[in-house]
Amino acid sequence: MPVFEFAPHQLLSPYMLGFSYTERAFAPPHDTFDILPDSMIELVWSFGLPCSIALAGQERLLPPCYAVGLLDAPAQLRARGVLRAIRARFYPWGLLPLLGDLLAPAAPGLRGLLVAGPELLGLGPELADALLGGPDRAIAELQQFLLGRAIQARFGDPTVVAAARQILARRGDLSIDELARASFASPRAAPPVPV
Repeated sequence: MPVFEFAPHQLLSPYMLGFSYTERAFAPPHDTFDILPDSMIELVWSFGLPCSIALAGQERLLPPCYAVGLLDAPAQLRARGVLRAIRARFYPWGLLPLLGDLLAPAAPGLRGLLVAGPELLGLGPELADALLGGPDRAIAELQQFLLGRAIQARFGDPTVVAAARQILARRGDLSIDELARASFASPRAAPPVPV
């Protein structure tokens, strides 16, 4: 089944390697997929029938959004039917600065699996709707969300964050006056925003 890969925006590249969309048919005897240990963490939204993961001797039903990575041993994903997934592949140092407050450990002592909180789970229906227009639209939607988080993590100052968000949202197509109004600053005081 097809796999589509997408490079991240330059503001996201210090945090992540990229995005992908996959479709896979799971049916016996091929109803499992091995996840091998590597140095990355994947944030996954799955669409379709429920799936589970066997990790550290435990099998757990997975929520629609989860993060898996930095495994000590192989894990096994199990599903039935066609599973569609959007994945964001993060460097080990990149996930927590952007999304650490939106993820929680799946269970005490179960290393390598994090479950999404309400904000990330709430993004799922938006991604599913965008997916109707193609994988590139869904990835663009996810990337916009992550860019907002990256801007906050990188700049911190609310005025700079507001200005950077406006520049991204309008793809740079705004005047200094518009930028100042959108970031609640005077045109003269509007700080330069590196993008």
